[in-house]
Amino acid sequence: MASGDIKFVHSDLVDREEVARVCATTLPVRISKYKDVAEKALIVFHRQWEAEVGFAFHGGSSPKGHVSAFFPPEIKPDRVEAFTWLLEYFCAHDDVVTTSGTSQTHPKDAPDSVGWEVRKSEASGLQVSAIKQIQSQVFLRLLKVDRNRGNLVLKAINNLSKIHETLGATDFKSWEDLLQYRVYDFGTEFSLMSIVYCCELDLTAADIEDLKSVWWPATAAAALVNDLYSFNKEVSLELPTNSTMSNAVWYLMETLNLTVSQAKELLLKEKIAPLEKQFIAKKREYLASNEKTYKSKDIAYFLEMVGLGLSGNWYWSAVANRFHRWMDVPNLAGLVPSNGTVVQFDENTATCATLIKGSSLGGMINGVSPTINIHETAKDSYHKILQQPIQYLRSVPSKNVRGTIIQALNLWLKAPDPAVRQVEALIGHLHDSSLLLDDIQDSSELRRGRPATYRVFGAPQTINAATFALTLAFEKAAPLMKSDTASGFFDEVRNLHLGQAMDLHWTRCGQCPTIAEYMEMNRLKTGALFCLASHLLYINGSFSPETIAQNDINDLMILLGQYFQARDDYINLASAQYQKEKGFAQDLDEGKFSLPLIHVMTHSPNSVLLQNILCERARHSGLSDDLKRLILDEMQDQGSLTFTEETLRSLEGKIEQQMELIERSTGVANYIFQFLLDRLKEM
Repeated sequence: MASGDIKFVHSDLVDREEVARVCATTLPVRISKYKDVAEKALIVFHRQWEAEVGFAFHGGSSPKGHVSAFFPPEIKPDRVEAFTWLLEYFCAHDDVVTTSGTSQTHPKDAPDSVGWEVRKSEASGLQVSAIKQIQSQVFLRLLKVDRNRGNLVLKAINNLSKIHETLGATDFKSWEDLLQYRVYDFGTEFSLMSIVYCCELDLTAADIEDLKSVWWPATAAAALVNDLYSFNKEVSLELPTNSTMSNAVWYLMETLNLTVSQAKELLLKEKIAPLEKQFIAKKREYLASNEKTYKSKDIAYFLEMVGLGLSGNWYWSAVANRFHRWMDVPNLAGLVPSNGTVVQFDENTATCATLIKGSSLGGMINGVSPTINIHETAKDSYHKILQQPIQYLRSVPSKNVRGTIIQALNLWLKAPDPAVRQVEALIGHLHDSSLLLDDIQDSSELRRGRPATYRVFGAPQTINAATFALTLAFEKAAPLMKSDTASGFFDEVRNLHLGQAMDLHWTRCGQCPTIAEYMEMNRLKTGALFCLASHLLYINGSFSPETIAQNDINDLMILLGQYFQARDDYINLASAQYQKEKGFAQDLDEGKFSLPLIHVMTHSPNSVLLQNILCERARHSGLSDDLKRLILDEMQDQGSLTFTEETLRSLEGKIEQQMELIERSTGVANYIFQFLLDRLKEM
């Protein structure tokens, strides 16, 4: 199917002379017929953002139309509003929010973490919750229109965080290094999956990867176009705090000793234009040489949208408000230096050296004057040793579910910012302590795909660090507690240890509990941290007392605790990704009486056989894979995994009912909780 055979239903051609006046693309530019719908969605989004968050930012607007009108121009009408909201949030993310992994509590989040975390230290706890609320609302709208394709987009969004973990701006050894980084840092996967979503194409991630040699030049050119037009803004916002930038214009200036105007001209003529020509040639060659398949139509359509995405983005970027009118926003989200100084320069004479000097960085490295602390004492040194196991644990990717729950709770409870930060830190310390000890007690080899902490630092040092984390938690708790509410804190800390004691006792003695006992253990062990967080936020909140009963919040937290543990039990045995991170059916190695195991032990006619296999586990401190498979086969035969799935569905229903009860009483729909539950359902 050639490009000329594609029928454009949802877009109009922009006049070529008009395009030529604005930018240098040789590809046609098309604009969506539903651009007015996008503009209305833009107004609604900003009205909500300004009311609930308050940070100003320039989104996807331009004098020519919103970016969603150009990328992809053939967006279907039922997706315009949801996608416009997503792109606006993406712009807010670029200015106000950063990818998961930058918060001090959770330095590195997992690829499947629940959304993005807030970067700006100026954001209050209530603003953090408001941002997460809007983010969750955006993602839920995306999924409501098209769940399967929406999940492809959400996966691409989370994968963006990986880029920042693997390569930094100072690591570029060549132009190819920079270009490779920019292609993916620009959001290539997100852009490609957005085409699939917006145009409702039946293409998988594997299909798109097979086309990489065709689309790569176009996405590389799009990333460089972004660098071309965003450079002046980045100089003002990034140089005051960092002496380098991951921008192609800056790279050419630095490596070739060019002025800004020289670098921009070289980038345009010798980098972007050849990439555009390369894409056109590769697309033509691919479409002419490949045999027709049932996906040929969608592939041709996809590649056409890739080209139109490049030209449309180029046309939009040349006039976009976020690149050319960003200073119209007063103190853009607090990003402009507090002294109000903005780097001003003449493009014909400005070089890297003069720009750095103009930004007052001088001898700073990454925005920090190099200093040497010659007064570090032996005590300081050993304090670092004490904390190393905790820091190692926190470097392991985490979904940061507990942080998300705290933000969700505070939408209802409205605790002041200092209290929220204290609660987040306190729960983080207790969670650290629990995980450090858990891996020792369970003899776990891995924690989310990396060696368990005690295997790196030894059990004694890890136990000591876990105890230290407890003292940090108690220190954070002190200012939060009131004389008549302190018992709630200690009750939940006791519950945490009591639930763990039950679990350890059953494992050590080979005693199979009843399902009722198992659910009680979950309430105590897993629900304790959730209940503790809700208790501290509740007693420090500024909500109207008649709108929320503490028992209602507590019941929701207990249900979440039971759900989390049952879900963990299920994926330990049924999820290939989980087994990759923690090992094959590791719960069986540990002798842990998980929900599927309890069910099969109490329902199988072969329970004596199963008991003997578990005795072998106790003798050898683990099970061979073939013995694990015997147990798994018996679970399948007795419907134990199906029973666990049904239990999870039942708990999900109860959680939704409890959430709706609180939403009705408060009058606040909690999209953070709704999106969290949605993601947890996606095993």
